[in-house]
Amino acid sequence: MVVVAEVRPGTYHDSVTLMAVSAALNQLPGITGAALVMGTSLNRELLAEGGLSTPE
Repeated sequence: MVVVAEVRPGTYHDSVTLMAVSAALNQLPGITGAALVMGTSLNRELLAEGGLSTPE
């Protein structure tokens, strides 16, 4: 499994946009699962619990 993280400080995208981009990424060849999330405290905690956190 490859985990790719991109941190964009000061940027906000609503959940509908994030879901649409996630759906488009999941249609690409070789992608078995993709998700985009905002870096809220809760989301960062959930990523850590799932073993998907990064140093950023």
